[in-house]
Amino acid sequence: MLYKNNFIMYNKGRNKRSILYKLYKILVVFIIIFVYLLSLHSTYSIIYLQGILNINSINQTFYRSISFPVQSGNTIFYLNITNFGNATINNITLSFSVIGNSVILSYNNLPITTLNNITISSPLQPNNSLIIPFNMLVISPGLTDVYIKAYVNGQYMGYGNYQFNVELGSSSPSLVVSENINYILVSLAGILGLLLLI
Repeated sequence: MLYKNNFIMYNKGRNKRSILYKLYKILVVFIIIFVYLLSLHSTYSIIYLQGILNINSINQTFYRSISFPVQSGNTIFYLNITNFGNATINNITLSFSVIGNSVILSYNNLPITTLNNITISSPLQPNNSLIIPFNMLVISPGLTDVYIKAYVNGQYMGYGNYQFNVELGSSSPSLVVSENINYILVSLAGILGLLLLI
């Protein structure tokens, strides 16, 4: 009787170990598939958007918001697109949404409010930048928010938000404090970090 009880307990313990081993194998297969899928998406790398305002040949780099005088002369807004990664990015598309009318941005002499999007067909190599110029016409004091959504091969990657604050009584452009740096796909690095902790 004692032998039979020990045999039953041994079988139960063996069954539990067998189930745990099967669960472990399933988990390992899941992690391998996850890493594989992660590697497929990493080919898009990370796109970093940065705004540069050029007033009378003087550049002011900013991340979200900038103030400048209404009597500004020749004004150009540059959008700096940087590819941080190891894969070439093709077919970048930018779409625009504008709130406010203190400034008018134009690309190839067309206001961006009339453009559905801009497609950049030239390849963006790893660790290189592409600068897109926009002519700016300063109209009146006030705020204008420009939202720029970025797509790669039709897939939404993220957005940049730039606020232009036209002021009276100032003689030179001045930065408005903001920490809204536009990292696209930065969550990918967080996922990879969590994966390495497993």
